[in-house]
Amino acid sequence: VATNAPIGVGILNAARAVEKALEPPCDPQVEVCIDVTQLFNRVNAVGLSGVTGSETMYSFEAEAGKPLTLLTFGGLGDVTMYVSFGTFPGPSSFQHRSMRSGNSETIRLAAPQTGTYYINIVGTRSYSGVTISARQ
Repeated sequence: VATNAPIGVGILNAARAVEKALEPPCDPQVEVCIDVTQLFNRVNAVGLSGVTGSETMYSFEAEAGKPLTLLTFGGLGDVTMYVSFGTFPGPSSFQHRSMRSGNSETIRLAAPQTGTYYINIVGTRSYSGVTISARQ
């Protein structure tokens, strides 16, 4: 292997890793604890599954000036995708929503802000084998 060949999907952000390690754990007795999985540009998260009403939260760090496409596809069942900038979205509070029948959901933002977009995948019906992707 050449020493200048790229390996993996990106370079570890050491400062962010240390920041995350030092973050105090969530205390469910005094706050709402939501697990968030970070999505990376053009790296699919595969094999998603859930039951009717289940919610799974993702985040994506967007850059201004580059269109952003968030999509789900494949698998069985039915999901709805809710998206908001800087805050957790859900069925009663969101900035963008895609709720077509099945698992093919798409949200395109022509001019996203720089910062964190949160993506909530909700099981309209039970689902399995779904893929989520963020492309910028």
